[in-house]
Amino acid sequence: MAAPRLNGLHHIKLPVRDLDTSLTWYGQVFGAEHLTRFDHYDESGVRYAATRPPNPRQHADRRRTPDPTARHHNEPRGSLMNDLLATTIKAHGGLERWNQLNTVSARLSQGGALWALKGQEGVLDGVVVTASLHDERVSHRPFGAPDRRSAFTPGRVAIETDDGTVLESLDQPRASFAEHTAETPWSTLQLAYFAGAAMWTYLTQPFSFTLPGFRMTELDPWEEAGQQWRRLRVGWPSSLATHSTEQALYFSPDGLLVRHDYDVEISGGATAAHYLSDYVDVDGIMVATKHRILPRMPDGLSLAEPLIASIDLSEIAFT
Repeated sequence: MAAPRLNGLHHIKLPVRDLDTSLTWYGQVFGAEHLTRFDHYDESGVRYAATRPPNPRQHADRRRTPDPTARHHNEPRGSLMNDLLATTIKAHGGLERWNQLNTVSARLSQGGALWALKGQEGVLDGVVVTASLHDERVSHRPFGAPDRRSAFTPGRVAIETDDGTVLESLDQPRASFAEHTAETPWSTLQLAYFAGAAMWTYLTQPFSFTLPGFRMTELDPWEEAGQQWRRLRVGWPSSLATHSTEQALYFSPDGLLVRHDYDVEISGGATAAHYLSDYVDVDGIMVATKHRILPRMPDGLSLAEPLIASIDLSEIAFT
């Protein structure tokens, strides 16, 4: 009996270790489009997702995701961008360890000119921040009073009592910053939004870049502090709240993040060069405990003053 004739290929099914990271990897490397209308779970609870490569005659369907820090014999060699992301994720503790954890908390000591400029000096003194690692949720406590805390997500921010009673809230909070300048004061809810988006950004990168929707390109190296730093331009998805859609990150020769450039869109596009140092190992994850945020000039150089904001972390814990 003759073998049947193969006239085409409908789809390929690939089991992977982490679905969301896999969707990002295939999108970045192959330009694959995530076809969300096909997302589903089977009877056993296994999640499926489908992608379409630039050639619509090819189709990939997979359930779990490859670790971008690991090489696989059936995957093409990564671009410089992927190599840099893999290097820095490994330097910060590795994706496997990160995926074993759920939240991070830290006590913050904060200073700089920003808080008084925004009419919020002292509100965040001595707070403990708690952030979810795999979805964007953050709380600061105490927040303005000993029994109060903030509750931040990209689409809603609230001030609550410790028993969960909502005292005030704001839906779609980013829209409230329309036409703000660097000098425009913030309300308490706007402060909660800024602090939540900022701390989630700082506490989860570079691991957050493996989530769906991030875009990355390696830039030319940068000379500073007697070292050559590799740089990564990162485009954030619109579903997440952060300082600006486009940001640049600088990595020292050991792969650790040492500088982070962004424009604060909700504060009139104020430019910032954010320096990170004094790393400690907490449960296998490298965490910068010293943050200093300075003005950034058009040529990329930073100014020594004024100090926009300082953030020192202590009592760091993962769960």
